[in-house]
Amino acid sequence: MVGTSSGQDAAPLLSVGLPVYNGATVIGAALECLRGQSLPGFEIVISDNGSTDATEAICRAYAAENPNVRYFRQTTNIGAAANFKFVLDQARGSYFHWMGADDIRSPSFLEDNVRFLQSHPDYVASTGRDRFLGASSSEDITFDLVGPPYERFLQLLANASHSHGIFYCVTMTDVLRGCAVVGRTFWAADWAIDLFLASKGQINRNLTSWSAFGKAGASSRRNAYRAFRGHPMEAVLPLYSLSLYAWGLCEGFNFRQKAVVLIKLIGLNARSAYERVFAALYNHYSKVLRPIVRRR
Repeated sequence: MVGTSSGQDAAPLLSVGLPVYNGATVIGAALECLRGQSLPGFEIVISDNGSTDATEAICRAYAAENPNVRYFRQTTNIGAAANFKFVLDQARGSYFHWMGADDIRSPSFLEDNVRFLQSHPDYVASTGRDRFLGASSSEDITFDLVGPPYERFLQLLANASHSHGIFYCVTMTDVLRGCAVVGRTFWAADWAIDLFLASKGQINRNLTSWSAFGKAGASSRRNAYRAFRGHPMEAVLPLYSLSLYAWGLCEGFNFRQKAVVLIKLIGLNARSAYERVFAALYNHYSKVLRPIVRRR
């Protein structure tokens, strides 16, 4: 791994971790978005995961022009999860925010959420409205995670498939570093990180700022289930690793609360297994049956 830094000596208020692999077509827009943020005093930590396109040249040029950018290039591809952990490990700010190379934020996103956390020490994270790129603002996800830990758990489990904004929140760096799941690879590891944050405190959702996420993430690939399999049991229960981790976070719940969480986890596993089978059948149809149908 080699790195270049335009960073300043003083510790920044916030670190934006930007892991990237072959993001030449999109990362320019993400970097310009960060350049336009209203928050002063933050750094950008870029980890290029051995890209084979023009990502390196784009990032080095941007780092040369912007003193708040620290650019690192991995000599070999270390995997997506490890790259996300790398930018967190390199962060120097009191607050931290992951950002995808194909994501966009509203100009006040970082400032709105940092200021909220500074004035609400009982919250561990804050985020804004979120949607996928190209979607209407009427489709924005707006749920928050407030109240007692049990209620936060249920709210997250009920909205797990729409929890991108929770994962890409602004949080306290030291809190996120305490999550043992960061850097591990298994299906829905991002949900596990969300549950960890929810177990540590309340998570705000402000409506004054927003995130827009790209659609080309690793989980959208055809072989995503297989690529993210972290345990043999996940061949049957896709969320096995997530469920074990979530169960460990329920230690302080009473018997009834644990039973409800267990039922919710079983339901999520069942739905995920159904979606996996459906995806496999569709892929088989696309590769084998569709050409036969067309020939007829």
